[in-house]
Amino acid sequence: MNRGYGNIFTSRGWPWLWKIFRAFRIPVYLHLFFIIFIASEILSVSLRAHTDRLKWTGFVTAEMFILFGIVLLHEFGHSLTARSQGGDADRIILWPLGGLALCSAPHTPKAQGLVAAGGPLVNVILMAVFMPLSWLVDGYVVWNPFEFPPLFSWFSLIAYLSYLLLLFNLIPAFPLDGGQIFRALLWPKTGFKKATMTVTTTGYLFAILLAVVGLSIPKEQNGPNFLLVAVGVFIGFACWQERKIMQYREDFEHAGYLGQVGGDFGYGETAKKAKPGFFERRRMKKEAERRERESRDAQQIRERVDQLLAKVSREGMSALTEEEKKFLKDASQKYKSS
Repeated sequence: MNRGYGNIFTSRGWPWLWKIFRAFRIPVYLHLFFIIFIASEILSVSLRAHTDRLKWTGFVTAEMFILFGIVLLHEFGHSLTARSQGGDADRIILWPLGGLALCSAPHTPKAQGLVAAGGPLVNVILMAVFMPLSWLVDGYVVWNPFEFPPLFSWFSLIAYLSYLLLLFNLIPAFPLDGGQIFRALLWPKTGFKKATMTVTTTGYLFAILLAVVGLSIPKEQNGPNFLLVAVGVFIGFACWQERKIMQYREDFEHAGYLGQVGGDFGYGETAKKAKPGFFERRRMKKEAERRERESRDAQQIRERVDQLLAKVSREGMSALTEEEKKFLKDASQKYKSS
């Protein structure tokens, strides 16, 4: 914790976080860049407005808070679903690129798929509530995501933003919810590795598309859009990190975790053997003790590897200390060579 910045502190690999409240035993944090992003958006609109500057500034301020309020509810959907599946919810972070629910769930297609679907389900519920209200108050519902509501009430705005976030999150590209749902559906048929390779490949392609679109927007349309570029970079990095984690798991589950260390070496006996003598029994006892030590050591390594991989899945590679990175690297090399 960095005491020099009050409530803004370094927390497990995420610097400059500000804890704002706690709900359902889940702490919610704001990132410093989130505050800077909101302030810059409001200032930008205020400077561009030629008339009714105060009105437009107030509107954009309310719009940003509604947008990130919907994002926050979306992340609570992930977190509470993770708990319902026997997992855990560590915290939620709001930052300029949206929200992050740092949670874990059992490593099964059903659990992972349900947790991924928990966020979009919140958007569907919001749409089910606010779209009828939008129709009653404004007389229309916007279904074209590229058509911003012209004259609208707050009901229409909440319905539209929920709809927009739902469509974006359901794109079948990792790490978006759609990509993780797609992986959960592929997993039983193709296996976890092939499913992960598929969704991270689509993730890379989508990241490139976002970056190209962001850089291609002309100045006349307030381009280039560096926020889109940043989202593309984030998605590409998340795909690279997921493949890295998968490679670690593959290394550890190879020889070392499938029985060569501490495994069952008995194959059954088909012929009766003579009772071993004193020296043979002594040798067998030492061999059994050696195997027990190896099994115990392998179990300890496996438990720590699982803890570190879970930490990387939740918080990223940057959350690891130098000692933890070295441990993973050494363990990976050890089991590759075994």
